[in-house]
Amino acid sequence: MMNLYKYLFLNLILFFIILNWVQPTLYGDDRTDIEKRIYHKKRDLKKLNKIILKKKKEVRAIGKKETLIKKSLRNVKKGIDIKNKKVLEQKLNILKLSQIANANNVILRQLVNKVQEKGKVLNKLLLRRWALDINRPDDFLFSPLYYYLCSNKKRASQLLILNNIHEIGCIGNLISLQTDNKVRLSFQRNLFQDRLTCKEEALYKIKRDYIYQTKGLNDLKNKKIAYNNSINN
Repeated sequence: MMNLYKYLFLNLILFFIILNWVQPTLYGDDRTDIEKRIYHKKRDLKKLNKIILKKKKEVRAIGKKETLIKKSLRNVKKGIDIKNKKVLEQKLNILKLSQIANANNVILRQLVNKVQEKGKVLNKLLLRRWALDINRPDDFLFSPLYYYLCSNKKRASQLLILNNIHEIGCIGNLISLQTDNKVRLSFQRNLFQDRLTCKEEALYKIKRDYIYQTKGLNDLKNKKIAYNNSINN
């Protein structure tokens, strides 16, 4: 388009030169034809100037849009970095919580195994105590020594039974606490997972917005290049 502009401009100058150097005796149709051609050249040049001014105005408008989009993209990029950090922190929280939950489950299994072992020992003690009650002597005078030994065995057995019951009760309390911890940790993990899902969705949306704005910026750049080419050519 610039070549056309130059062409029209040079032709206009040429016609002025011709007009200045034309013989004074030039009259009639020849002079009128020259004036018409000059008029048309001026009109074409004026139209061309309007087109060029319009395209320059559009180029400036595109430049302003580019500036705004670039500023927006910088803000979006900061938002992406922040959300990426939050997603990573949430994943680390879930990982730590999972490790705590696994350790809690190991302790819980150990306690369950221990209470089962204590239960077996208690059953044996109860059977032994029951055997002592069945085999007790009926006549104190008949076997005082045997009666004494049996009484000592009963007291010792009863003490073992009580101690075992006490230990099973303590272990049972620990199992209850660990079970509560398991439920609490499971609930907390689900809560953290829900938060992670929300943060990942927010990150996906802002990344999608970044891609959309980047595409818009590239389209504006291409449009600006096309306008500049049309002005310069």
